[in-house]
Amino acid sequence: SQLTMKDNFANDFIKIYRAEWFKTKKTLAFWLIFLYPFFCILLVSLKFLGDKQPPADPWIDFIKQSNNVMSFFLPHFCILMVSFATQIEYKNHGWKQIYSQPVTRLSVFLGKYAMILSLTILSMAFAFFVIYGLGLLIHLIKPTVNFAITGFSFDTYARLYFLTFLASIFIITLQYWICIRLKGFMPPIIAGIFFTIIPIAYAMIMGIAGLLKKGKEILKIFEYDPYSYPFSTLFHFQITKTTSPSLITDTLQVHLALALLILILAAIDNQRRSVFA
Repeated sequence: SQLTMKDNFANDFIKIYRAEWFKTKKTLAFWLIFLYPFFCILLVSLKFLGDKQPPADPWIDFIKQSNNVMSFFLPHFCILMVSFATQIEYKNHGWKQIYSQPVTRLSVFLGKYAMILSLTILSMAFAFFVIYGLGLLIHLIKPTVNFAITGFSFDTYARLYFLTFLASIFIITLQYWICIRLKGFMPPIIAGIFFTIIPIAYAMIMGIAGLLKKGKEILKIFEYDPYSYPFSTLFHFQITKTTSPSLITDTLQVHLALALLILILAAIDNQRRSVFA
């Protein structure tokens, strides 16, 4: 009977996951996964075209700078993407319709969560094509930025974007719980923006008070908040070191462990809550 239960859960999960994909194509979340990398990398492309001094290794510089800009906007992307992907259930009593199906609540919860993570992976993968395409376009418009000097550094791209995806997991997990807990579209966005600006506000207040005198002290604040971690200096220092014995920092490991804890608590909460929409 345990095998039957596992098979049923797996079938339910796959059914929900596929259904979520079809539903998401009708939301702004689907378009956001393409618009987010495109506009971030477009900003870097304009900078490359405006630079007087061409970089020594254009591909590596272009990949790193594109990743820096995407990392900076990553919290905002995650907040909006999760909100767009879940808000559809608050229209026409979506949650009640889903839970009235002969599927387990856990399969619904994890199926939607897995779909949101898949959207993030797809966005990071799409960034590869945008970087490559705009890199070639820059080379045609401005031949002095000679992308032909070296080949495309796939190793740099894979390492940076893998870590950017890992950095997004905590934000996505917490936002997902907030989105299925709070009715409406704006409350989860306001909560996400609040978590993102906490370290900025704290650093400003402490700086004005004269309690933060070293730059490293200020940067520590950004490292510890999972919402600002993707664009903290620690993150970029870590991912640009090719000789580092550890690819994933201790801070990121803590964030991933907390994300798992939040996911478990959210799943338990979801099993017990009454559906209001």
